[in-house]
Amino acid sequence: MGNYCASVMGIRVKEDIDPINAPQPYDASYESYRTQFDNASEREAMLDRGRELQKKEPSDGTRGCCCCRCSPFACLLTQICCIGCWSIVLFYVLAILIIYFGVSNDFQLWALQQPENLVVKLLLPPVEIAESLACGQTQKLSAMQYAHGYNYAHAGMIWLTAASDIEQEVLAPQKRTWQLGEHPLISSHMPSMAEGRNVFPLALSDTGAGGSGAHEAYVNCFKAYLLGAAMDTRFKDATAQSLITQLVAEYKTTAHELNTDEFWTSSDKGLLPFTIKYLHYVCFGLDPNNAENYEILKAWYDGSSQMSYYLDPFGWAMGSTADVINRVADLYEVSPAFANFQVETQYDSMTKRELAMMCTSIFRLAGVQGFKQSASIVLGAWPLAGQAMYPASPEVNQFDQRSVLDTLDLSNTDEVLDYITECTRLDSPVSVTHRVLTEPLTHEFGDHAITFPAGTKVAIPLALGNVDEALWGSTSYQFDMKRDLLHSKYMSFNSIGTQSGGRECPGKWLTQQALIKLVQQIGKQEETQPVEEKSG
Repeated sequence: MGNYCASVMGIRVKEDIDPINAPQPYDASYESYRTQFDNASEREAMLDRGRELQKKEPSDGTRGCCCCRCSPFACLLTQICCIGCWSIVLFYVLAILIIYFGVSNDFQLWALQQPENLVVKLLLPPVEIAESLACGQTQKLSAMQYAHGYNYAHAGMIWLTAASDIEQEVLAPQKRTWQLGEHPLISSHMPSMAEGRNVFPLALSDTGAGGSGAHEAYVNCFKAYLLGAAMDTRFKDATAQSLITQLVAEYKTTAHELNTDEFWTSSDKGLLPFTIKYLHYVCFGLDPNNAENYEILKAWYDGSSQMSYYLDPFGWAMGSTADVINRVADLYEVSPAFANFQVETQYDSMTKRELAMMCTSIFRLAGVQGFKQSASIVLGAWPLAGQAMYPASPEVNQFDQRSVLDTLDLSNTDEVLDYITECTRLDSPVSVTHRVLTEPLTHEFGDHAITFPAGTKVAIPLALGNVDEALWGSTSYQFDMKRDLLHSKYMSFNSIGTQSGGRECPGKWLTQQALIKLVQQIGKQEETQPVEEKSG
């Protein structure tokens, strides 16, 4: 459309550079700057048409909008709609912020009573996700209890934090949902969901709470193949001991005074590679000296970010993690522990692949993570208790458990177990589990009773039950490995001492016995050989 359109489109035209008026000497290359219109009159006509199009008014007699040529009324209506939409979004975000920072407990106590309310469906989920990010930490749990009392609502759940309530919850059959403690899970990311059935035991209900029996069957299958006689044999053999001996040597030569030091954080030496190799040798029979296997395992077990694959909403951004999990499951399937695997009806016809996939989640979320956390606590990676962890504690300063570790009779396994139990009572490696109400529940919240419907999620804060003064007395926040009830009321393995409602951690025995060995052999750094054991 003449010079107008050509100039708009960035095309050089004949008038811009003409060979007749061009600087001398004349360069024939100027001829390349030509437009498709060679006739001057045709070019001028097209230019006029372009100008007329700019001035043309709409057929309804109104002048067009300068930017989109619609009528001013339509343009105004569009602007009003945009402003309205953004106002709604702003109001929504503002409402969530007010709830989160100001009235979270009161709002959720109301919301959880009427889960079908449209306002609840709109406002509760983002608050639930945001609060679930940190509320499982012992410091946060204690601060919430300090602010609201024994019972409150948080992260889309009701929290009953008295030791008596926790004991009742732990020992009763539990209905479960897609929840890891206080945090929602992505169900499609859990083991074997792509194959059609849920084999993640932490999200399966007990038979006594409406479950199909799958939870009990899968846990028994796990115990039979991973925690049976073969595990016990490997636990006692020279290979397992050599891994502990190597860890002791690295403890001597690697910085370990602070929890940020190399012994606690490195993926090449210290506690993490030991935990990965030790558990996979003892439980699966995998060669700890196989570098290729270790690289496969490290890709999944090194660090904590991989756990986010299971957590809503973070896991949606970690699609490639599924490939890492599958490689680990492949390794499990060819391990000695799986060599004689058979599909059996007593295990709900669980397949080898299903068990392998289940193990990838259990060892990621509980096995490696839980054992490393427990070992860090008992070996003194950080101090215990104090008001930094428990605001209600009369003890301002935290307690250095290493001062007790240095005085233990390391040959006395009972005394060592007392020490381990008291350390993990004051800092529970597993702080929260959950259940789902199967019938309405009425309980005191503040100064009045509230009834919640079936389907409400209930948090079970084991960490707070371990320090409740009503159970443990006035010294509940202090270190006392000789205290009454230490072993009979200890809750960190999702049981009450030796009592269990069917949800006790299946790795309890292995964890305790392995920690005893670590404490015995690291407790006196100059010793690199196993100490002679004796009962107390």
